[in-house]
Amino acid sequence: MGGAPGSSFNVAAFNWVMDRNLILKNVMDCIQGMLSAITQAEEMWLLPVPFYYYHLLNATLCISLGILGYAFLFVNSNNGSYLSLVAYPFCALILVSLREAAAA
Repeated sequence: MGGAPGSSFNVAAFNWVMDRNLILKNVMDCIQGMLSAITQAEEMWLLPVPFYYYHLLNATLCISLGILGYAFLFVNSNNGSYLSLVAYPFCALILVSLREAAAA
């Protein structure tokens, strides 16, 4: 039959290479899309915290700490519990740390 010897192998090899090239191009496009999304997220992190959000967060923290202190003091008994003297500072530390992480 006509054609150069091994021409069917050359066509098959060419098709295989082109398929791999297309797969590689699709993977590279996905990676570039992820990198652009990461860059956009980093740019958003550099924006300052809005004024209203910061003060609303502080007000919410103060109210939460007040309610938590009242609950630790009066929920178990009318006299309170000595365990609350140990537990409340740890809970307050956790809430203040969360606020710092949210407003950073």
